[in-house]
Amino acid sequence: MNTKRIALSLCIFFTSSFNLPAQVSFSGYGATGFRWYDRNPVNGYNNKTYYEGKFQADVVITKYVDAQLDFRGDSDEHTAELREFSARFDYFDDIKIKVGNLKKPFGTEQFIETDERDPVDRSYVERELTEIGYGGRSVMIMVYNKYKKKLENKLPVSYYCSLYKDNSNAAGVILRGEYYKDVWNFGAGLVGRHTSGVVNVVNFAASADVSYNSNTYVGSLEVLYAGDPLEEMRRRDWQIPRKKVYALGVNSTHKLIFDTQKKVITSIQPFLLLGCYAPDTQMLVDAHTFQTLIGVNFYFEPDVRLRLNGDLLMHKILYTDKYDTYDSRVTVELQVRF
Repeated sequence: MNTKRIALSLCIFFTSSFNLPAQVSFSGYGATGFRWYDRNPVNGYNNKTYYEGKFQADVVITKYVDAQLDFRGDSDEHTAELREFSARFDYFDDIKIKVGNLKKPFGTEQFIETDERDPVDRSYVERELTEIGYGGRSVMIMVYNKYKKKLENKLPVSYYCSLYKDNSNAAGVILRGEYYKDVWNFGAGLVGRHTSGVVNVVNFAASADVSYNSNTYVGSLEVLYAGDPLEEMRRRDWQIPRKKVYALGVNSTHKLIFDTQKKVITSIQPFLLLGCYAPDTQMLVDAHTFQTLIGVNFYFEPDVRLRLNGDLLMHKILYTDKYDTYDSRVTVELQVRF
């Protein structure tokens, strides 16, 4: 059974359960490309061709309730999986409730869909924070309100308050607020995380960001500071004296927008991402990673683009002054959204 048939069957079942007419719309994307990695072929492949896709069904149950089903598949797994189910309840003007397997609203990258971000891959900082539990998806209940600029009489503020539970012994709360002023956007977030088990660990994380958005230039700066629960549990188990470990990540992004209005290429958008990640702030000088990602998106249509990325990673580890470029990559991808 193909993905579209699965999604349609689930949508029909979900809406018929309420015995109400429903409006169902579909969206998604498909992408294919080639990627070269800076890796030793003895330890794993250093290049690959790939394809992937997303199929999303949005179901309007009533004026106040809607739901979403998100299916993903790629050439590595050759199977489709249900990435997200969520239901949204919108009974009040400034309070919305969302329940399901949602992205953790910590850091700006979690608010950008895969098919909408400029780079093909998420930043190195985001990937590392996800590894220690501050990114990705979890089952959660989220109370939020997102500001819309067309509502001029509304306070230019967005907020998110989430309670989540991972498929592990981890649970937590995430708070985030955003303030808008003309072309500027200011945001801050806070996470409290509890991991239970043989050892109970409580960690905190915080983020702050500022961005500038105009018709020709988009730029941002973000700082993220997070306690590492995995390293703390390891040190407690090994009875290492300094148990608390905090990671630090900084990202700065810049994008130019050139509308060519030509028949073939309608827009060219070069971008630059500069990042730094330190897994332990007390060894900031001795162990860290610098990221320099240069890319450009060529738009043939608003939903059809060719993506070129050059992602240089420079890793510094303890006991050496040399930098390693392991896992740096060059990617060429064609993406079509619908």
